[in-house]
Amino acid sequence: MPIRRCAQSCLALLLGYVCAIGLGITSPIQAAGKPSMPAEHRLSIVYASNNGSLPPPHRRDTRIRIARDGSTLIEHSRGYDASTTVRREARIAPEKLAALSAWLSEAGVWTLPWREQEPRAVGGATQFLELRFGEQQLALPIQPVESQRALRDDILRRVLDLIPPEPDRQTEPQADPS
Repeated sequence: MPIRRCAQSCLALLLGYVCAIGLGITSPIQAAGKPSMPAEHRLSIVYASNNGSLPPPHRRDTRIRIARDGSTLIEHSRGYDASTTVRREARIAPEKLAALSAWLSEAGVWTLPWREQEPRAVGGATQFLELRFGEQQLALPIQPVESQRALRDDILRRVLDLIPPEPDRQTEPQADPS
C-alpha cells in the first residue's frame, strides 16, 4: 500500500509540473541560465502629454511608447502639424521594466477602482498613461479623484524616470584657438 501512495504522489507531482509548463506558469530559462519573463507577461506603456490648447507656436506634445521588449519610441512635437515631430528611439533594460511591474502590483495599481474627478476641468495640460501587463490593461484617469492623485503622480514619475536622457548633441567643432 505505501508504494501505491508514493506512486500516486509522484504521478500527481509530475502532472502538476506538466500543467504548470503547459500554462506557462514557470518562467523559461535563457541560455545564460537567468530566468526571464515571457513576453506576454511583460509590461508595455503608452504615455502622452501636452500643454493644452494653445496657439501653434506655443503648443507642445510628447508621446512615448515602451514595448514589452523595452524598445522605446519618443516623439516630441511643436504646434499641431505632424511635420514638426522629432523622433528618437531608446531601449529600457528589461530588469527596469520588471521592477516597475513588480512595484505596480505591490502598490495595488491593477486592482484599484480608479475614478475620474467630477466635474472634469476643461482645458489645460493633460497627461495620459496606459499600462498593459498580460491580459490586464489600465488607462489611468487624466484627472483622478483627490485620494488617487498622489499614486497616479508617483506612477507617472516612475514611468518617466525609465526614459534614458537624450544623448548630448555635439556642436560644430570649434577652430583651435592657438
